[in-house]
Amino acid sequence: MGPLALLLMHTASATSHVEGVDPAPNPPDGARFRLRPIYQAVPNPTAVKGDQPGKWHGQRGQDRTVNTLMPSRATARRRRFFIDLAANAWLSLSNTRALERDYGWEGLCIEANPMYHADLLSRRNCTVVGVAIASTEDTVQFVASRKALGGIVGAGMDNKQATNTSEMRTIPFSRILEEFKAPKTIDYLSLDVEACVRPDPHPCSDPLTRATPHTSVAVLTPRPKSQGAESLVMSSFPWDSYTISVLTVERPKPDLVQMLQAHGYVWQCNHGTFGDELWLSRKALESQHVQNMLARGIQGCCKPRSHTEYRSCAQ
Repeated sequence: MGPLALLLMHTASATSHVEGVDPAPNPPDGARFRLRPIYQAVPNPTAVKGDQPGKWHGQRGQDRTVNTLMPSRATARRRRFFIDLAANAWLSLSNTRALERDYGWEGLCIEANPMYHADLLSRRNCTVVGVAIASTEDTVQFVASRKALGGIVGAGMDNKQATNTSEMRTIPFSRILEEFKAPKTIDYLSLDVEACVRPDPHPCSDPLTRATPHTSVAVLTPRPKSQGAESLVMSSFPWDSYTISVLTVERPKPDLVQMLQAHGYVWQCNHGTFGDELWLSRKALESQHVQNMLARGIQGCCKPRSHTEYRSCAQ
């Protein structure tokens, strides 16, 4: 296992929590947060039941689909590259664990919730990036939890008020790609960030909109129903500089659908009945291999009349 670094957003005020040390002044307006590693991973050699080679872990076979469309043997010059946003638990329902373990993929596991960092660092081969992705660089209050309501605290969020919060830095997607020297072609983006923002008196009780234990919040501000957390995350993605070959995203809101279509991405099918959608870039669709696989049909991925009719897909 290669060296892994957890990178968090830090400013000079990070020493304010050290007893006897006066807090340093805040950086001037316009200054960017610094990224720096805070510790290296210690590989955990203990075998874990369920983490066997050949086993898929995606909730509805997303990892199997990605491997079918983007086989590692097809890129002799480089390893396949993924971004898992948000990575959440290192194994359970992971769309990328099997890809790195069995097929030599490498990539970024972006996860804001520190409760998942130790396992990600000790069990995974990806570079773990401990930040929240947003459209701007900012500081927000974050409550760490392994339950559904872990995430950013603020008006319009699931966590309108919370105790035991800590400061969390947010950073645009574009800077993550720049800092970590991501390849211009990202073979797979697993996009699953969620934050319910339904205003009272409509609490987050709808199972189609509330956060689940397998998502991590990475947004800053309340938004209308037509705008999703994934939309805000992708608003800082540099579409003109990077291409995503395969993208899976759960129930994208209309604005993200328009964003994807405007940049040449094409919806293909849905995994399961909860609206996990498979999108491909036009460049990926030019591949003869991809065309052949799509013609045969993707196992576990159905294509209803429109991408929003996911309930018609069989389990």
